[in-house]
Amino acid sequence: MRRRSARARLYGGADTGIPVAQVEALKTALAEAHKTAEFKIYPGAPHGFHADYRASYRQEAAEDAWNQMQAWLRKYKVLS
Repeated sequence: MRRRSARARLYGGADTGIPVAQVEALKTALAEAHKTAEFKIYPGAPHGFHADYRASYRQEAAEDAWNQMQAWLRKYKVLS
């Protein structure tokens, strides 16, 4: 099954499990395949930066990521 939907990708720049180089490679691959994708990397944010119950929580990045995701969902008419 091939995915045809748009993609929103929000990453922490300090995530050791998903290195920025890997994110950039994915971004390039999706662009070369003419897939709709939006990426945002939060510098210094670790994995789980949006989880307010973890030590990795970064409020500013988490709030921006939430706003970015809601805007993306509205843009692709998932939310009204």
